[in-house]
Amino acid sequence: MRQLTNIEKTQKLKFALMGDACNAVYLNLATAGSVLLLFMERLSLDKTQMGVLLAAMGFGPMIAPLTAQIGAIFGFKRLALIFTVLRVILLSGLIAAPWVARQYGTLTVFAFVAAVMVAFSLCRSTSDSMGGPWSTEFIPAAIRGKFTAAQMIVSMLCGAGAIFTIGHFLGADAPLGSFQFFFALAIVFGLLPALFYSWVPGGAPEPTARISLGNIFTPLRDPIFCRHLAGHMILNLGWFATLPFVPLFLKNHIGLPPDQVVMLDAIAMIGSLCSSFLWGWAADRYGGKPVMVSLLSMLVIMPLGLLIMPRHSEWSRTSATVLFFVYGFVSAGWAIGFFRYFFINIVPQTNRTAYIALNTCMGGLMVGSGPLWAGWALDKMAGLSGQWGPVIIDQHTPFFVGLIICIMVSCWLLGGLPAHGEVGVRQFAAMFVQGHPLASFTGLMAFRYAGADNKRVAIVERLGATRSPLSVNELIEAMEDPSFSVRYEAIVSVARTVRDPRLTDAVINLLRGADPGLQMAAVWALGRIGGDAATPVLRELLDSPYRSMRAQVARSLGTLGDRESAPRLMEMFLAEDDVALRVAFGSAVASLGRHDAVPALLELLRALGGTEENVHRRREVSLAVATLVGSDDAALLLWRRMHDQPGDTLGGVLLARRTKLSRPEITTLSVESMRALVERCAYALAADNLAGGAVDLV
Repeated sequence: MRQLTNIEKTQKLKFALMGDACNAVYLNLATAGSVLLLFMERLSLDKTQMGVLLAAMGFGPMIAPLTAQIGAIFGFKRLALIFTVLRVILLSGLIAAPWVARQYGTLTVFAFVAAVMVAFSLCRSTSDSMGGPWSTEFIPAAIRGKFTAAQMIVSMLCGAGAIFTIGHFLGADAPLGSFQFFFALAIVFGLLPALFYSWVPGGAPEPTARISLGNIFTPLRDPIFCRHLAGHMILNLGWFATLPFVPLFLKNHIGLPPDQVVMLDAIAMIGSLCSSFLWGWAADRYGGKPVMVSLLSMLVIMPLGLLIMPRHSEWSRTSATVLFFVYGFVSAGWAIGFFRYFFINIVPQTNRTAYIALNTCMGGLMVGSGPLWAGWALDKMAGLSGQWGPVIIDQHTPFFVGLIICIMVSCWLLGGLPAHGEVGVRQFAAMFVQGHPLASFTGLMAFRYAGADNKRVAIVERLGATRSPLSVNELIEAMEDPSFSVRYEAIVSVARTVRDPRLTDAVINLLRGADPGLQMAAVWALGRIGGDAATPVLRELLDSPYRSMRAQVARSLGTLGDRESAPRLMEMFLAEDDVALRVAFGSAVASLGRHDAVPALLELLRALGGTEENVHRRREVSLAVATLVGSDDAALLLWRRMHDQPGDTLGGVLLARRTKLSRPEITTLSVESMRALVERCAYALAADNLAGGAVDLV
């Protein structure tokens, strides 16, 4: 079987998305969300019967280990298309359910609907069991997260549109005729996915495939798969025992009419739509595990919100809308992270059929068993009532609490899976609270499509200013940009943003291979960001043939406080003849606390004289002396105050210190003579007689 190239795969992905879009409309018209549950209620079925019917659909995936092996023999694609068509034909039998109920009663219609649902579930599960192994052929691994996000976006858009339409025509009374119309309309959309998926490549029969029941359980020898499966099953146990009956909880206990209950499914889809691209991008960049575990922990928002939701209140609809939007926003990320980790980090290509089939089978066991026992339990706990603080206790309360526990246990299990070099869960979660993540994300999007140099420079500057870890990869990429200006701006931005070892390594790599212009900027940046890897590289550059490079390296080592380089810098300071280099070395040794450098610094300050060209050098050397005597803050304050009124500033300082300056231990003059001299100097300076004041000061 010829391996498909990534180009061949990506060219055909649009047909898969078109099939997903039609499938989303079909499922929301017929089986997904609140429509089917409300239809069952209109047929006068009790919760136990509803649980049995939902279980009939949930148990279907348990046949996946067998059907997946059959698919490998006859071709995943061929069987997927056949059973996609069959499921539509069989589910159309629901159109006749109201007629059966009128003619033969509740028990007969229950049996009829159960038969339809079982047949539909088996066909759908067979088709879905083909899709998992088939998808590993036509979806490139590098974009698995993004494509899953694109699938969710397309499905949510089409599904939300279908649900808004259903809610509009269903009304508050929800007549049976409306449900029949939607089931009939679903037939059209249910057949289209088979057409579109027929153009997707892959899925051919495997010549060596054969049916082996023993092969089904080989993945259970893999401890990583078992832990992943346990976390998945525990979550499904709580989720599908609780969520299928939430529409009835909202209708009967919260007080929302059927059309508003249906609309909440669309609100959840809008939440997923808003976040799917973000989570898909994050999963491909940072790995499936951090996205999966972080978002799974946030799913507790759903049961907690349902526990405290106001009932029969003017705020009921608003709180439900917000809760379902947040739930959709979070659940999309959980699903994307889960499937990316599963398909990329767990499923081996050599035994993909067994892994995917067993995961589908065990997930189906929980999906089916949850509604089965939950429906029975809800009927048995119909009389449960009470209140604990803000929580009103009813028959649904134990399920909400149980779901919270299942989520916590699942988080613990999935959080213990190996990261495979991915970003840690805590580190990933911290990215969204550090700096300005929203500004960073918009900058990332702009960076991908920026063309002109000036635009790229501006975007890189903005990415650095966000101080967000989300920008790290783009800043590293910008340091490899063909444009000198963009690379230079990237180095400057790295010095401004959050500290990250990857950024330090990128600057070091650039430093070793760049031209002198970029090397200077890189040395300055390393002096700002530091790190254990920076100082050895900087020490090597003290022998650079470029004077300006040695000067910048010395200043950066001083900024980093690299005391190991202090003796070498002190030797270079004392031996250097070049004035500019002596100033740089002197500033560095002062930053490193070499007090024995004070006499040489004072000598250098005297040698600099009073020429205009040395004014900045004098200031730097003066600050170095002040740093060593512990008065750098006072020296800087004095320097700033001298900008506008130097005479008044110096005179005021002298007057404030005349008592200290007149102490006998620091002068040979009498206290009275010294105090008079200080006052005369201060008044001369205050009168802007700087020359005369300088004589007295000396």
